[in-house]
Amino acid sequence: MPDKDPLTVECVLKHVDDVDQRHDDAHQRLRRDFRDVERRVDNLEHSQAENAVQFAQLIKDLEAIDVGRLRFSPALVVSLIVIILSGGGSAYVFSMGLRADLRDNRTEMTGHINLQNQRYAEIKDALARAEASRLSDKLEAQRKLEELQRNALEKTLIAQGAKK
Repeated sequence: MPDKDPLTVECVLKHVDDVDQRHDDAHQRLRRDFRDVERRVDNLEHSQAENAVQFAQLIKDLEAIDVGRLRFSPALVVSLIVIILSGGGSAYVFSMGLRADLRDNRTEMTGHINLQNQRYAEIKDALARAEASRLSDKLEAQRKLEELQRNALEKTLIAQGAKK
């Protein structure tokens, strides 16, 4: 039964050997990963140096381009013209739509103003007719009163003339 006891010397040595083996494996994986990272860093530095050279060459090439000698393909020219005209056309259509809306609003407002002016004129005419009717009724009443006063005065004068 001494083999089943976990604290025997063989078991402890076996456990130490297992831990040591796992440690060595982990150390080897760490070294391999570190070498892989170093290789990637070297590749990135090399790519960066190549890109810097290519970028410098592009700048040099761009400075050497003679704009006066540029030629565009007919397809590109047609595409540019279509793009520009479609943008201008849509702006024109949009502005025409706004103008039409403004025109409609102005027409509607003019119609409202004309209707209000017409109603105002009708009310003013109605008030003027009512005032004229009132004044004419008042004038007629005044005439009748004067007629009655004249008739009364004539009767009084005739009555006084008959007494004399």
